Amino acid sequence: MAMELRSRSVLLGSTYTPRKRVEDLKDGDSKSHSGLEPETTIKLRSYQTEMVEASLKRNIIVAMDTGSGKTFIAVERIRIELERCQPSKLVWFLAPKVALCQQQYEVLKTHLAAYQCRFLSGADNVDRWTEQKLWDAILLNIRVVVSTPAVLNDALTHGFVKLGRIALCVFDEAHNCTKRNPANQMMEHFYKPNQAKGDEVPHILGLTASPVFNPKEGALSTGSILTTYDITRDPYVLDLEQELPESVAAYTKTLMTGRTYCKDQIQALWARALKMLPDLGPFCVDWYLHTCVSKCRAGVRKLDTVIMPQLSEKERIHLLKCLESISLRPGLSISAPLPPCGPRLELISTKVNALIDVLQRDASSSFMGIVFAEQRATVAALAHLLSNHPRTSQAFNIGTFVGSSTSANRKQALVDLIEPREQQHTLEDFRLGKKNLIIATNVLEEGIDVSTCNSVICFDPPKNLVSFVQRRGRARKQQSTYVMLLEESESTATPIEWHQLEEEMKAAYLNDQRELQVARGLEETDEYAQEIYRIASTG
Repeated sequence: MAMELRSRSVLLGSTYTPRKRVEDLKDGDSKSHSGLEPETTIKLRSYQTEMVEASLKRNIIVAMDTGSGKTFIAVERIRIELERCQPSKLVWFLAPKVALCQQQYEVLKTHLAAYQCRFLSGADNVDRWTEQKLWDAILLNIRVVVSTPAVLNDALTHGFVKLGRIALCVFDEAHNCTKRNPANQMMEHFYKPNQAKGDEVPHILGLTASPVFNPKEGALSTGSILTTYDITRDPYVLDLEQELPESVAAYTKTLMTGRTYCKDQIQALWARALKMLPDLGPFCVDWYLHTCVSKCRAGVRKLDTVIMPQLSEKERIHLLKCLESISLRPGLSISAPLPPCGPRLELISTKVNALIDVLQRDASSSFMGIVFAEQRATVAALAHLLSNHPRTSQAFNIGTFVGSSTSANRKQALVDLIEPREQQHTLEDFRLGKKNLIIATNVLEEGIDVSTCNSVICFDPPKNLVSFVQRRGRARKQQSTYVMLLEESESTATPIEWHQLEEEMKAAYLNDQRELQVARGLEETDEYAQEIYRIASTG
């Protein structure tokens, strides 16, 4: 059985060369940071060129998946700004972590070799630069500065750097620019006041892999349902008010915890959408949110009595009203049917593209495979995407399996898109060959009889060694493959490390067995070597 480690896949699509750049590089390529000679040029793809052109017209935030080339959009935008602005002007590149600053500095230094770049950090004792002449000397002939937002914010606060001297400010990981973050403080205390007075302000370019600006409260950039949720208008709370003073204990507890069933449903929905966005991409998030709201709408109209049976009619109506304020991508409505078109490349993550690459490579008339994912929502979204993607829709008959609770008291949640009644024939169809690909949670790792597979893919990594071994055991056919899809930034164990852990487990087991055999031998020796006492009169 072959073992393969897949990481970020190369983005597919046509290329477009702006001006005279000739080398095609992407974020995450080790050569792009420090291993190239000066005057290295870049060949941008058409979507990257589109982002550069948009940035020249207005301030924008480029929201693209990790590995899609955001840094090289910034490099080209910086180059254009340096060519068109006065020589005394600066371009300031901001990144939230010193390590990321160092990495991006190497990229800029390599690809902007015609201009002097400077990286400022706490290691330079920037906080002790308390004289204007020192700052002037440090920035003499410098055109590009890289630092954390705190360094620039402090310099602006003490007047050592004037905002009007900065021609372009690039915010890497722009989703961090909220609340008390120094980047947000800089915008609030310097950029906006200067802009209001008509003073000169820099152009702004933001870079982010995820348009999520308030993850702790579970709200995407397109919605703020939870942050504006008024629990005093929740039907459950209103009913408790009507029952006061008898309900004072429950009423007080609900207001203190801020939890009702309606709000819990919204929280769970957004939490899953937040995880799905970087893992799967906007296409799956829009489909998931739209499907859940449609499911809630069916419950309100009593088209499906299984959905949220424990909610009162008032609670269903209230929940639907809240969910219908969700915003999807431009051109899509939460209340209207989604257009019948397949997922576009830029709307799915590179991890999903890697999964499709593996499936397309292994596709054959005898293919039988399982894709393991962690969450039910991910299983449902992947099944929908693969069933509609032009590279997989014809090659695979897809089923889902997530297991079901044996508890009769288990409440049906809005976020559970896969019902046991909808998947009861999945395993039988798989055994009969009517389906050749199952998307499943870890419930299919062990215990359930599944036909022998020739391809097992871990979309989400196994949680522990037992899970790793059990999943691998599903790939029992000759020449089968076991694939793990890992993000470059993931800290989970690699297949090699899993193998090492497995060998250590086997060694420990064999050692225990040897020690057990030695102990049994000693017991037997003691039994036969013990002294025998005889009484002469009795024998």
